Amino acid sequence: MPFMFARWLTMFVPLLAAAAPPPAEPRFEVLGVADGLPSSRVYKLAQDADGFIWIGTADGLARYDGVEVRVWRHDPRDAGSLAGNDVASLLVDRHGRVWSGGEASGISRLDPGATAFVRYRHVPSDRTTIGSNDIFAIAEDAAGTIWVGTYGGGLARYERDGTFTQFRHRADEPDGLRSDAVISLHGDAAGRLWIGTDRGLDVRDRDGRFHRVDLPDLDSRTGVAQVSAIVGEPDGGALLTTPRGLFAVGADLVATRRMPIDGFTPLSAARDRSGRLWIGTVSGLGVLDGDQADHFLTHEQIPGTLPGARIMDVLCDHEGSVWLATQEGGVARLPPTWRNFSNYRFLPGSPASLTHGTVNALAVGSDDAVWALSAHDGLDRIDPVTGHVERHGHHLDGNRQRMTSLLVQDEAIWIGQRNGLRRIDRSGRTRSHEFAVDADRADALPPGQISALAAGEGRVWAVVLGEGVVAIDPKTRALQRYQRGNDRLTSADIKVLARAPDGGIWIATTVGVERYVAAEDRFRRVTGVPFDLIDAFAFAPDGTFWAHHPGRLEHYRMDGEIARRIDQVERDLALPTMPGAALVIADDGSPWLASRRGLWHFDPAARRLTRYGEGDGLPSVEFRSGAAARTSDGTIWMSTLSGLVAFDPRALRIELARPPVRVTALTVRRDGRTIDLPPSGPVVLTYDDRDLQVDVRALSYVNPAANRYRFQLAHFDEGWVDTGDRGQRVFSQLPAGRYPLRISATNGGGEWSDLDPPLLLEVAPPAWATEQAYLVYFAALLGIGWIVMRGYRERIRRQHALQLAEERRRAAEIVADAKSRFLAMMSHEIRTPLTGVLGMTDLLLRTPLETRQRSQADAIRKSGEVLLRIVNDSLDLARIEAGKLSLDPVPFDPGALLHEVAAVEEGIAAPRASAWSSTSRPACRRASSAMRCGSSRSC
Repeated sequence: MPFMFARWLTMFVPLLAAAAPPPAEPRFEVLGVADGLPSSRVYKLAQDADGFIWIGTADGLARYDGVEVRVWRHDPRDAGSLAGNDVASLLVDRHGRVWSGGEASGISRLDPGATAFVRYRHVPSDRTTIGSNDIFAIAEDAAGTIWVGTYGGGLARYERDGTFTQFRHRADEPDGLRSDAVISLHGDAAGRLWIGTDRGLDVRDRDGRFHRVDLPDLDSRTGVAQVSAIVGEPDGGALLTTPRGLFAVGADLVATRRMPIDGFTPLSAARDRSGRLWIGTVSGLGVLDGDQADHFLTHEQIPGTLPGARIMDVLCDHEGSVWLATQEGGVARLPPTWRNFSNYRFLPGSPASLTHGTVNALAVGSDDAVWALSAHDGLDRIDPVTGHVERHGHHLDGNRQRMTSLLVQDEAIWIGQRNGLRRIDRSGRTRSHEFAVDADRADALPPGQISALAAGEGRVWAVVLGEGVVAIDPKTRALQRYQRGNDRLTSADIKVLARAPDGGIWIATTVGVERYVAAEDRFRRVTGVPFDLIDAFAFAPDGTFWAHHPGRLEHYRMDGEIARRIDQVERDLALPTMPGAALVIADDGSPWLASRRGLWHFDPAARRLTRYGEGDGLPSVEFRSGAAARTSDGTIWMSTLSGLVAFDPRALRIELARPPVRVTALTVRRDGRTIDLPPSGPVVLTYDDRDLQVDVRALSYVNPAANRYRFQLAHFDEGWVDTGDRGQRVFSQLPAGRYPLRISATNGGGEWSDLDPPLLLEVAPPAWATEQAYLVYFAALLGIGWIVMRGYRERIRRQHALQLAEERRRAAEIVADAKSRFLAMMSHEIRTPLTGVLGMTDLLLRTPLETRQRSQADAIRKSGEVLLRIVNDSLDLARIEAGKLSLDPVPFDPGALLHEVAAVEEGIAAPRASAWSSTSRPACRRASSAMRCGSSRSC
């Protein structure tokens, strides 16, 4: 990885022991067309106050939120679209307005919450417009004034009334703008405007005066005076990128130094939060970190490398990530965790990279150099300070077997193979020695793969997979087998070979742990460790050891001949049941467990288990079994499927601030169509709106896949609704009312941040459910109530009248019935004596009487008959009222009837001295007996 600041930096300066792992090529994350970017040619980057990343490309303007890319393009039919698709300059001002421009594009401005752009273009006849439509730079000064640098049109200042004031180069003004081609702009804290042109640097004071800054070695006549980028410095000065390298200019506008850069031309630069200077060049990326320098090149078709050689812009965001705009490779990003894990891998065409990408075994030499073994010809040495890789495969003498294990000593390198063992003399005085393999010979290796190597007890120990252990005298090269067949080993299924701090040799098997007992010259099982599979095993600096069983990590201390368990990590701390790949104990005694599911660290003091994955800087979460080592400075080295990683546990920091939470989109189904709603302010919905979709983003780019979201709609949700990594919630339909929607998100740092203020949802009631409608309903209800009450009262009145009539009818019936009973009783009572009177009169008339007496008796009889007829007639009245009257036609003599009436009345008239006489016509007297009452009209 050559870095060519050759004139002023001749070598790498060693890092502090606990500062970071050795430097290595970083792994870049790429945002390209396949991720939604409108073009792979990216010119400019910016971040707004909310945290969104704005990207200017050759085919439109884009905004990235960590998950999705939103694109704006030019549409000739839409006056509110982007003015041009070439976006070479970009600015987000303090008010949140996005200014963009490019070649022949003019200026476009997008206000916060707006959906249409405001355009500004050059009009030749109007001096209140910009001087050219070729926009190369846009900047904001300390007072908030917007400045525009154009190519061929000079400098323009945006005025509050929407017009521009132009500043042009004039040959007769030596203190004016030196060129109309303005390439870069920068507004400093003092209110000055730094202006980079194709002929050097100008600075405009707050009072409007221009100052020309002399830059040594820049000659505008040869076209090398272009200032492509200006980076403000904390002391009020600035760094300039030019074809002649980097220039440092102090606050007094005096160039203090030039940093020549051999081999490439800087185009852009930026400083991150820690003060590192990132330099985008025409051939890769440079970084200056104090006295340390690196240069990263592009490697085509290699995932994780720089995707493009020409770095057009550099942006350091709020979290510490570094964003790079490449001309042909899209956007590359380095998260702030990129220095946590150094990644060594194979890079085609780079002799300073590993021989192969997959490392089978690791070993540490006495000088702390790390040796990596790969394939059949890969033997690489990595300098622990500089990270420089040296290839030593030529020492293998054409080896054709796959190499599986490694041991490095001062005098020799031991290499375990798929079927055999090789010793290489480091001095080079002797050829490499390959040990014989023969199952029947006691002085030869048994057939099988050498899976592990270790030095201890004065010998070299090799594990032959499935056969046992072989001890080799390094001087005589004599072998001794330890196998189940010779009763020197309990189990031949050995997973780990380890050297204890006291130099003893231990093995971990599928049935526990064994250690070599020199007095007995055999391996004995360690009492106290469970009779169970152990796939990872390591000693701590204090002599204790850790053993990993699938789903369980245990810590032991030897008490004489017995192992006592002093700590245990199980499922209660979220340790999954998984096979371990390797186990390394850090200097502080905490275990680091590599697996196929990531890297796990257990902090015994805090009782906390932490998992590290790709989002934390690891190139891969899949680690290779047994390939792990620790150097004396505490750096841990492990092999993954994407190369070798090195990290210093003391410098491993993943501290994430609470991410801002923003609503990115609101949509709703209305009248059969999906419409967009403004993401800010109260959301007003109609009663028949359906499928309200709320999209939110936690604007943290360290590890977007680890961002988590939860929602709570007041008066609707009982508690938080966790949506995992989906920052989206859909409400099918909400009843009318006001609903504050609380939204919270975390970026994996453990702390949640809320959307402030909560999003207010207002669901309008239907027309028939508004307050006015309810007033109408109330008035109508009152009217209906009055009508009902009136009808009720009328009904009561009628019911009362009916009841009164009924009572009267019943009373009349009672009276009539009483009258009938009275008449019946009276007729009965009257008839009895009357019958006696008539009977006695009949008897009297039968006796001899005088004429006068007979006449009187006869009158008595007739009067009694009349009286009897009256009684009968009264009964007829009762029959009439009962509807049971029947007529009985009887023939009578009117004359006789009249005579009888006269005879009765005569007796009454005589005592009163009244005369009574009656006469009748002869025709009446001659009426036949058949004559009926009312039939004779002659009476």
